[in-house]
Amino acid sequence: MSSTTDLAQRLRDQIDTAGSRHNDCVSPERELCKALGTTRIEVRKALAELEAQGCIWRHVGRDTFVGSRPGPNLQDVTYPGDQINPAQVGQSRYLDARLPKFGQVHASALVDCFDMTDSSASPAVAWRFG
Repeated sequence: MSSTTDLAQRLRDQIDTAGSRHNDCVSPERELCKALGTTRIEVRKALAELEAQGCIWRHVGRDTFVGSRPGPNLQDVTYPGDQINPAQVGQSRYLDARLPKFGQVHASALVDCFDMTDSSASPAVAWRFG
């Protein structure tokens, strides 16, 4: 058994003995490093192994949680059929494809704009539409 697998087992045991329930937060990586006496790289590898096994799930910028990742709440999903019809979808696809060309046709050359009251101001570049 590799050291990462051993560390993953120690982490799993720590989660179990702490009495963590589904979707409870796991301690931050730095705290786990101190508690387990190992490096952050090894902790991350062990967490990745636990995540692959479905014991924990991670959300970047938020935290690491006990259990498997929750699925989408289908009650929060709305059906757009009540708000948009197929003709409107077709129109939006038609416009999306032509917007870059519209910008090319209707934009004139770049114009340098200077603030005449401040001679140290750098020029700002703006598009002038005709």
